[in-house]
Amino acid sequence: MNDSKLSGYLVREPYVSVYKKIDNKELKRAVFTIANNIVKGRKIKNANFVTCVAFGSQAKIVEENIHKGDKVIVEGHLVSGSYDKDEQKVFTLHLIVDDIEFLNLNNEKETSNTNNTLIDVISVPDVLESLNGLPSPF
Repeated sequence: MNDSKLSGYLVREPYVSVYKKIDNKELKRAVFTIANNIVKGRKIKNANFVTCVAFGSQAKIVEENIHKGDKVIVEGHLVSGSYDKDEQKVFTLHLIVDDIEFLNLNNEKETSNTNNTLIDVISVPDVLESLNGLPSPF
């Protein structure tokens, strides 16, 4: 079984690109990273930063509805891969989005400094490089 369900906050704006064209129809891919808090007792001890990839209609939903700082629940499956960078093999693990739930839609944005404390963990070019080996969902 390869099912995962995580909640977290987006650490940057989703990156949306066209990865394939079929009969003048563009198929989109949305890449975003969430910070999934590790809680021990009532205190946040650390966070896992998980790169999520949505394809097709899920990518369109991501593009139109979520932004940096938004909280989401993402369900999907894990896909591992690798690529070469500076003559070293880099191993990757991505969550391929099967379903996404937006937890703060239709609510006013909080004015806390939560958005300012989130950090970029991986650069977008590195993420795109790691996606080259992913199989197309179509």
